[in-house]
Amino acid sequence: MAAAPDHRDGGVDDGYLLAKRAQVRNHLYLLGDEHGRRDARLLDGALADWLDERAVPHRHDPSVVRALLNRAQVRARRNDTPGARADRELARRLYPAGASDRTAAKLRAVRFEELVEKASAADDLERLRALATTIIASPPDDPLPTAALVRACKILARHLPEDEWRPLLADALDRIEIDLVHPSLSEPAVRPVAGHAALLAWLLGRRTDDADTLARAIHLYRTSFAAFRAEPPSIDALVNAGACALQLGRIVQAGAEEAEGPVAGGLFAEGLAWTEAGLARAPPGRRAEHPGGPAPGDRPQGRGVRLRRGAAGEPQPHGRRRPAPG
Repeated sequence: MAAAPDHRDGGVDDGYLLAKRAQVRNHLYLLGDEHGRRDARLLDGALADWLDERAVPHRHDPSVVRALLNRAQVRARRNDTPGARADRELARRLYPAGASDRTAAKLRAVRFEELVEKASAADDLERLRALATTIIASPPDDPLPTAALVRACKILARHLPEDEWRPLLADALDRIEIDLVHPSLSEPAVRPVAGHAALLAWLLGRRTDDADTLARAIHLYRTSFAAFRAEPPSIDALVNAGACALQLGRIVQAGAEEAEGPVAGGLFAEGLAWTEAGLARAPPGRRAEHPGGPAPGDRPQGRGVRLRRGAAGEPQPHGRRRPAPG
């Protein structure tokens, strides 16, 4: 709780003013502009005020911890790994006893991100599989480290046999979709979360004739692209979505009765539009490709990956898949 301002000398304590300004800046950052876009400069300004030593007696540390974790995510998206790591470490030091369960859960999610990053750097597939399994089993109300989970899944899909990676990816997709409909998910977060889920659905369906899984991927790509229109989708997301729509269109066309012809035509048109949009945005000499490298089943050449097998981290029995949306 912020301390009362000091009026003994007829003025207001500078630290109190800094803490109040930080609170306003952080609130404006979370609100975003009229398009839902958040300005990271507001977050930087809020933290500069809160971390000023004069503001320490007046600030609300749980709010500072949440702001630091938000900035760590921003920095991670910008590939500022040292900056993101510094914010996470400071958040841990400031985390007060008795803070909300939500803040504690967010710190656990951050820890999972760091562990996945470390296991990825070490090419430790067994550890990645154990981490992915643990994240998937997290409570529905806990913040989900979606990017870390998908990163682990992509690596596992490239290097494990299909009968091992496919059930894991299916469970990860189900868990991310739970996060996608959670009421606490902000509008700016819908695009990346839906995009991550779409990528997993595409990985599961791209080398199959599974129309339900491909339709699920299309639904998720549409959700991602429709959200937070202030920023365009990534090139890879557009190209993958285009390939998915074209593949589903061919399946529908091959087995369609006359009444379903327009459905196939709509998918072809949508797939072509997405593909062209992605290719048009690709810089010269850059080829948009499947994120994470080769597709599942395409064994990479060159340096091998160590797979340390053992009892720990084995996938658990998998539940029933949910039907494809729409």
